[in-house]
Amino acid sequence: MLGLAMMVALGGCGGGGEASADEIEQAATEGGTASDPSETTTTTTTEPAPVAEFEVGDCLPPATADQLAAPSDPREPIPCDGHRGGEVIHVGTIPEPWSDRPYPPRVDEDDDGADLARMVAGECWPAWEAYVGQGPMVSNLRWYWFVPDPDAWDWGDRRFRCDIAGVAPEGAEFATAVSLRGAEDRALPAELRACLAEGAGGYVEVSCLDPHTIELSRWVDLGIDVDDPSLDLDDPSLMERATDLCFDHVHQPPDSAGLYPSVRNRFPGGALMVVCGIASHEPVEGIHFVVEPPR
Repeated sequence: MLGLAMMVALGGCGGGGEASADEIEQAATEGGTASDPSETTTTTTTEPAPVAEFEVGDCLPPATADQLAAPSDPREPIPCDGHRGGEVIHVGTIPEPWSDRPYPPRVDEDDDGADLARMVAGECWPAWEAYVGQGPMVSNLRWYWFVPDPDAWDWGDRRFRCDIAGVAPEGAEFATAVSLRGAEDRALPAELRACLAEGAGGYVEVSCLDPHTIELSRWVDLGIDVDDPSLDLDDPSLMERATDLCFDHVHQPPDSAGLYPSVRNRFPGGALMVVCGIASHEPVEGIHFVVEPPR
């Protein structure tokens, strides 16, 4: 959120004796004021700088991954008639006990910070589902949250903000001209698609504009409750079921290397899902395979 100006004390200290005419003339020439014991010392404070107001659906300028990982965000809303780097999905208020503290913990590994992060997630996850949609398309969108910066906090700002943005090509800023509202309910452009590339420790998610070998296609419900006590994620039959569902719901292009199933929990507390992808023989850039529209 937009930082606020620090309080500034403006005042002069009177020196001993009376200012001479030469001192007064010199100070006036230099743009200052000569000290004069006859003048009363005053202290004034600046008004807080205006804090950007946000509403759900506001668009934001492009940002890098490092900017999105920062605790606070100085960006202000921009018109939604062009490229945007993200959209606001929720604005909330930090409650007690965090609101009474000098500055809210933001580091997740800190116990207090972890508690605040869980509270924020409890509001932002439902906002994500309502805003992005729960359709079959697999996007590269993520949600991020921000607290006021220290100066804004000192002025009494207790809001937090949740935004969505996508994975950007390496070293670049994420930007799209497509509205992110309901994005997963419709066919996605390349910059909103999710892809995987082979990394040192296995597959890692990358922008589909970067080289990749798997293009994630759609979510399919496994029909299994994640809270089921009998659920065993290592059960081989679970992956067999996931593979069968991918073959049932995703068309395998003849020039592809096969289908890629991965069992995931799409939303906390929701049903267990399989995300189906299409693999290529060699790394490609952009969308190589035509993905069927949602059905």
